[in-house]
Amino acid sequence: PELRFTLVNPAYQAIVGPEPPLVGRTYPEVFPEAVALGAGAELRKVIATGRPWRVRDFKTPVGDRAETWWEGEVLPLPDETGRVTSALI
Repeated sequence: PELRFTLVNPAYQAIVGPEPPLVGRTYPEVFPEAVALGAGAELRKVIATGRPWRVRDFKTPVGDRAETWWEGEVLPLPDETGRVTSALI
């Protein structure tokens, strides 16, 4: 529920730089601007509904970059019982 990173690939880590590692931190802690623009709510909706979020032209500042546009997909990840408990960005 706190949107904590549990696994991060090197390309995603590179978005914010090598330090500190994203694993163990929360999405709101790392990307507060994106959360303020609704990304946190969308991530929680993926987990609550089990439906993917197709990210198209989501514009937000990231770190020292004033404007960043996101394109991609957030997929629900079910646990071993089939219940969606996390998401893959």
